[in-house]
Amino acid sequence: MYAASSSFASEITTEGMSATVQGLVGGLSFGFGKGIGTLVTGQLFGARTGLGPVWTFRVFGFFAIAVLLLYGAVDFAFFRDATSDREIVLEVHTGKVDSAKVVVEKQLGALDGTAVDIRDRIDVYCP
Repeated sequence: MYAASSSFASEITTEGMSATVQGLVGGLSFGFGKGIGTLVTGQLFGARTGLGPVWTFRVFGFFAIAVLLLYGAVDFAFFRDATSDREIVLEVHTGKVDSAKVVVEKQLGALDGTAVDIRDRIDVYCP
């Protein structure tokens, strides 16, 4: 996960700020994140006052499932494309649309002909 977040951080930063942002990501992950995680887990794991090892594992498992469901719901609701590449290919091959370029232009809102031709993606689905 650190490799992905570090790579993404370097992609979104301006030129010359990549090392700074990667340092912040590393500090948050390895410093703050691991420190807080250790404190919380230690309190939950404690034999005298905590839940013990079995229930600590269950709590983290339930929390992971809850985060997975929340992420899936948010991704489905806000970040899902209206039309997939497969649907575009089917529309083109069945004759519902003249060309895939028209569909892409409609999706991108670029009706002036500036959309990229997607013949390469069509070849992937229909060799």
